[in-house]
Parts: sequence; structure tokens; C-alpha cells
Amino acid sequence: MNAKSTVLVVPETIEEIIAKFDLQTTAFTLHDMQAELSSARQKLQTLTPEQSLGAWSEVLAFTLVENSGEKVWGTFFGPLATGTNGDGTPFVAPDIAEANGDIVAHWKFRAESVVHPLLKSRYADLVWDLTQKISGERADHHFARMAIAAYLGCASEKVLAEALFQFRAIFRAYTLASQVRDNDSVLAAKAAVMRLHSETMASEKPLWWMAFDFFSARQARAVRVEIEEVVRDLVSVR
Repeated sequence: MNAKSTVLVVPETIEEIIAKFDLQTTAFTLHDMQAELSSARQKLQTLTPEQSLGAWSEVLAFTLVENSGEKVWGTFFGPLATGTNGDGTPFVAPDIAEANGDIVAHWKFRAESVVHPLLKSRYADLVWDLTQKISGERADHHFARMAIAAYLGCASEKVLAEALFQFRAIFRAYTLASQVRDNDSVLAAKAAVMRLHSETMASEKPLWWMAFDFFSARQARAVRVEIEEVVRDLVSVR
């Protein structure tokens, strides 16, 4: 059951962190942001219930882990930790059962208002992926498309320094584009994978398996040309 609905208020120190990262021009990771938000939240004292929910809504947004929710909630995002309490009852942390429609509405606001692609992709994807689970409402395709564009924008060293994370952002864009049947974005994601594949193959640290594993897992007919090109690259390296 969802937590009782209450209007949330984000404390000023939390707002300042979000604003700082939203304007940052050098690469950072979601973990960097989560660490700062968690540290700031722990230092907050004498919060109202609205402020407490507001602070938690932001920490929650960056503590949930990608690709881990399928077995727990049937979603892309999942808890950071799962386990069993001393009395034998299972637990997950963080638990979206403690969230409510106000948090989803707040994430929608963030997705629309932030400009940094890493932040926009996270907020928009949270809305798309978790709205049904948290509030029982159907997610708007608008946020899936917003997340797709933002994820594609993350495939840059200025946003994510490591090519591994850039690949993962593009892969998620492809998955979302397939879910909403946005063929133009599917093609854009495939092209982005090939571009990044070519860049890494020409670098000192080629991530040759990323594109190969990605295309191998897709329908052969849809990605036949890309698979053939990746295989040629792999053969030339050996």
C-alpha cells in the first residue's frame, strides 16, 4: 500500500545540490549525485513531514538501481539492497511502497525542468518505469520519449566520462524506443551504438563486446547489418 499522500517540500540544501549538478559542465555519475544527496539529507534536522518526504524523494531517485527491479517489482529500477530481517521477513531498501503520487508528480516536475541529460534521463525514466507501481496510474509516453532523447544525449564524454556508461545509456534509449514503438529513435539508438563502438575500437581501451552482446540479443533481421560490421571489427582485431 502506498504511503499517505502529503505535499512535499524539498529542503534548500537539497535543491542547491540538484541545481549544482544540473549546471555542471564536466562529467559526473549518478553515484556522485546520490552520495552528495544522501550526505546532505543525513545532516538535516527538525524537518517537517513535508520536508522529510521532499528530501527522501530526491535521495530515492538516485539510490534506486538500474536493471535490478525485475525480480522484485517487475520494473527496470529496483532496490539497492534486498535481504531478510531477523524475524525472517524479507526487506528491500529503498522501498517504493513508502512512496506516493506526490513523489511521482515531483519527478515529473523535475524531468520537465532540469536541463542536464543525465538528470533528465533519470527523472523521466523513473516516471515512465514506476508510475504504475507507485500510484496505480498509467505512465505517459511523453516521459519515455523525453528519457530516450536524454539518454542519447548522455553518450558524450562531457556527460559520462566512461564509454561503458555511455553504452548503457544508449541501450536503455533503444529499449524505451522499442517499448513505445518510436522507430526513428530505435534507428538513432542503433546508430549511436555503432558510433560509440567505432570510437572505442579506435581507442586504447576497446569495449569490443558491448556492441556485439547488444546486437546479438536483438532480432537478427533487424540488426543484421550492424552485427556483420561488428564481427568484421572483431576479426580484424585478432
